[in-house]
Amino acid sequence: MMVQVSMDRHNDKRFSTAELAIRNLPEVFEAHLCAAEFDFLIKISVKDTREFEQFLKQKIYKIPGIKNVRSILCIRDILKEVEAQS
Repeated sequence: MMVQVSMDRHNDKRFSTAELAIRNLPEVFEAHLCAAEFDFLIKISVKDTREFEQFLKQKIYKIPGIKNVRSILCIRDILKEVEAQS
């Protein structure tokens, strides 16, 4: 499951607070700061829709400065590459 997170304001304090909170969520196993229509793209692992709802309500929505959240259900990987060696 991928989650797009948008912030209400773009300042260092808001981003630092959100970044720390996201980093400390056990469901999150990948997170990116983005230059897009949203600010963070996070990849999470939850076992079902009930757990996903609790994750949103009890964790994501409580992070100060979160304005909007959109979820993406990934059905399956069609290509997954490892990092290129330099």
